[in-house]
Amino acid sequence: MRCAENKVSCKNRVGIEYDIAELLIRLRSQGVSFDKVLTLGRQGYTCSAKGTRALFAKYGLECTWVPPNPYPQNYSDGLFTALGATVTESLDITSAEKATIIHDLNEPVPAALHNHFDIVLDAGTLEHVFNIPQAFSNCMRMVRVGGKLIIHTVANNYMGHGFYQFSPELFFNLLSTQNGFKTESVLVVEHSPRHRKFEAIAPEDAKSRFETTTFWRTDLICVATKLAEATFRIPQQSDYAGNFTLVAGHKPWQFHKPSRYERFIVEHFPRLTTALKAIKFSALRPSLRLGNRAAFKRQRGGYSS
Repeated sequence: MRCAENKVSCKNRVGIEYDIAELLIRLRSQGVSFDKVLTLGRQGYTCSAKGTRALFAKYGLECTWVPPNPYPQNYSDGLFTALGATVTESLDITSAEKATIIHDLNEPVPAALHNHFDIVLDAGTLEHVFNIPQAFSNCMRMVRVGGKLIIHTVANNYMGHGFYQFSPELFFNLLSTQNGFKTESVLVVEHSPRHRKFEAIAPEDAKSRFETTTFWRTDLICVATKLAEATFRIPQQSDYAGNFTLVAGHKPWQFHKPSRYERFIVEHFPRLTTALKAIKFSALRPSLRLGNRAAFKRQRGGYSS
């Protein structure tokens, strides 16, 4: 099951696709523990048997499990067992797909689940939960110190899919040391025929905030490590965290001061102003594309190590 909406169970199970499967297998090849795994929703598995064997071989691991065909009857439980899991739990709002933990993520999770799992994986649930701060806090609390929080969620061009679409900066600011986490990577996946992947650059490293316009749908895949137990602190976007002072190593957003030519156009040609503004914030502008090297680093040949 891909999602657990606010008080409504999603019937269109999708789940773990090739990008997430490759990420999980790569992490295991690097020695990451998968002993106790929690997924939000009981996740389906979309990769073919041939593709699964190829992914394990790519990272030098023995493939002890391949999914039964045909999809969508497959669940991902066997994948986690192959990655070393002795316990695989799933948390959902209903028991429709036999999740092992029934809980509404709009509400705090029980203390018994705190600091409990080596891997907490969201493969498409959080954007459907209305109380998103509580849902994020729940996920962060359930990861044990030293464990990984992995979030696969939606970015551009998903209006109507759920309640929210997310920005890379949210994860850099939320999953930070002040909340006991370190964001290892935020990957932007473009769902185009080229299926390009870009590593987002954190605002404190890029020294700026970036807006991005895309033609295709884009997903975000975030990997973060829990460093310590910490009291949940609400993040502030870097531009607004300090009353227009130097924040996160870069100059914050400031009001645009229009030139006299811009003022003339606004006053005399309002419809032209609207058209020019649309072009200014479209994918025609190089600085708003994923190819903007100041904001994104293109990945080639799979995930970087």
